[in-house]
Amino acid sequence: MVIRIMPWTRAIVAGRSWQAERFGHAAADRSRFGARCPISDMFHEVVEGSESTDGAGSGGETIEAASLLAGFETLLAEAVADAGPDRVTAATPLDAETVVTVADGDAAGLTVTEGAAVLAATGSDDPETLVAELRDHLLMGMTTAVLDVDTIAAAIDADLTGQEVQQTLEGRAAMTLGQLAEIMAVIETNKR
Repeated sequence: MVIRIMPWTRAIVAGRSWQAERFGHAAADRSRFGARCPISDMFHEVVEGSESTDGAGSGGETIEAASLLAGFETLLAEAVADAGPDRVTAATPLDAETVVTVADGDAAGLTVTEGAAVLAATGSDDPETLVAELRDHLLMGMTTAVLDVDTIAAAIDADLTGQEVQQTLEGRAAMTLGQLAEIMAVIETNKR
């Protein structure tokens, strides 16, 4: 597996803000001082509130994929409630029926890109930035947990090979929120 190190990743290692490195100081100041959307607008931030059980992680805790998925669905339902279904339908590639389904808390089949578009409809960062930050978080987590894509593929319930996991992490193939929850659960469990 080839992991591409982005310039802003080097900034993290050097102790500088990755946001300042990647987007300039205005973006870093905006997010640091709370000018963002009032709801938590990042999928990887759901981990902190997720349910864990005693398990194989180095800290003795296992992050549950179902708990992460429930957190993603709650995050998206809050985003639809905040922005309104009409605005979300207009700002995303989703049809009105799908937006209502997301508002009801069923988003497991949405792709990460579609989920990011829903979050962006609230006025937060653009969807591409949200997806890029999520991918950075996942790759940095893999590095911290010392995981490769084959190990992740073997540990998840989704029917993905190591190569398919790599393609989804790099954005060359679509990843559903259900798959994201499973992959993130493995990464976060092994980081602890």
